[in-house]
Amino acid sequence: MADFDILVSDPESLEARLIVETKLSESDLTEAARQLKRAMLRISCPVGLLVTPQTMLLFLDSYASQSEDSIKTIGPFDARDLLRFERMGIAVQDAKHFEEVVQNWLESLPLAASSKSHLNGQRWDAIRSYVLPAVETGSVRAAAPRSR
Repeated sequence: MADFDILVSDPESLEARLIVETKLSESDLTEAARQLKRAMLRISCPVGLLVTPQTMLLFLDSYASQSEDSIKTIGPFDARDLLRFERMGIAVQDAKHFEEVVQNWLESLPLAASSKSHLNGQRWDAIRSYVLPAVETGSVRAAAPRSR
């Protein structure tokens, strides 16, 4: 089983462009970030995204070394207005539903970004610079089957 939730890959080579880890809680983001960085290093993925219903963190691998030290963190950014996630009340269902919300957001990002091109700020600059290029020409999919 993958140690991240969503994969954006090159449709022809299947090379990873972006991996995404979703978490409902912000209680242990340090460990989630460490896990995501290890996955980025393992599969040579240049961009990672850690998303909660409230917060988004972006990770960029400079490939300066084969350690987590080569991965720079950008953020945190407020994610509430991007995702508008509403809990259903059952933790397992909420987790799967949140993964789907984030995946749908990524899939719709190219269209949404063009309509919001007038927006400025560090969050949109980071999304336009690192996330948008990956999803514009990439294939967005769940990293593992989502059971109900």
